[in-house]
Amino acid sequence: MFPKHMGVQLKVMEGKLRTVDLVIEVHDARVALTGRNPSFGAKLYSVRPHILVFNKMDLINMKRYKEPIEEYYRNEQKITNICWTNCKNLTNKAQFQTLMDKMLDLLRNEHRFNRTVKTEYQVMVVGIPNTGKSSLINALRNVNLDFGKAVKEGARPGVTIRVQNRVRILDRPPTYLMDTPGVLNPW
Repeated sequence: MFPKHMGVQLKVMEGKLRTVDLVIEVHDARVALTGRNPSFGAKLYSVRPHILVFNKMDLINMKRYKEPIEEYYRNEQKITNICWTNCKNLTNKAQFQTLMDKMLDLLRNEHRFNRTVKTEYQVMVVGIPNTGKSSLINALRNVNLDFGKAVKEGARPGVTIRVQNRVRILDRPPTYLMDTPGVLNPW
């Protein structure tokens, strides 16, 4: 059972999948093994390519935890596309370039299902509340296009309350990200 608004928004996300080429799951690096919503796997990225982004990497000991976390997800969860970000530090553009490279590689090399005639790419950004989904969208927009914030972000849950319109983050190829509200694991 979900809180009602989360269940409704998860269904909206499922409905938008036919217009999506890739799913990015933003995850808080501080709760790397326990803070994911398993219902995303069956409902969202079992049918689309998927990147797992650990945000807030500045808040953990990367030397100690990065390798074991990646090893766990590669071996136990079979997730191979993993990136690490700190969306509050836009001066380290390499972290965002790694994510963009993986994203563009998947977008160009995966089957596009019913979107083969489209010349643009659309990516859905999902995760539980307060993992930095909106911050990631704004950071990628800033780094790639040098534009300001496009989606509202905040240090409290519920800032994004419904699936948002798409935000352009890249001109060539035209690439858009879709912000979504945080959805917790059903209880």
